[in-house]
Amino acid sequence: MTGSRVGRIAGAVLSAAALVALAGCSSSAGSCVAPALSVSPTTVHAGDALAITVANAFGECSDTGPYARRPVAEQVEIVLSASDGTETVLVQDRPDDDAALSAEVVVPAGTSTGAATVTMTAPEGAQPVTLTVLSN
Repeated sequence: MTGSRVGRIAGAVLSAAALVALAGCSSSAGSCVAPALSVSPTTVHAGDALAITVANAFGECSDTGPYARRPVAEQVEIVLSASDGTETVLVQDRPDDDAALSAEVVVPAGTSTGAATVTMTAPEGAQPVTLTVLSN
C-alpha cells in the first residue's frame, strides 16, 4: 500500500472511533426532563391559599447517560403575574435533594381580578400555570 492510502485508511478509522466514542454524549438539554410546576386551586380570590408543587428543579443537564449527575438548582423562584401587569414573587427557596419543592402561599391582597399567570423563572423550562382571580 502506498503511504497516502495508509494515511487515508488510518484517518477514516480514527474518525469512526471518535464518532463511536461520542455517540453517547450530549452537550444539549434536548433530552432532559423539564422542570414541572403545578398550582392548586386554579380559581382563587385575593387572600386565598395556593398549593405550589415543583418537580425536576435541576440546575443543568449536559448528559443523560448512565453516569450523568444533574445538580439540584440553587434556587426556585415562582412569580405571580396579575392581569394588570403587577408581578409578585411567591416563592424563593432551595429545592430538596430530589429536586422537588412544595409550598403554600397566599394570593396577595389587592391582586387584580381576571387571568393571572404563575411562572417558574428559575430554573427555566416549566410550563406556566394560568389562574383565574375572582373579585372578593
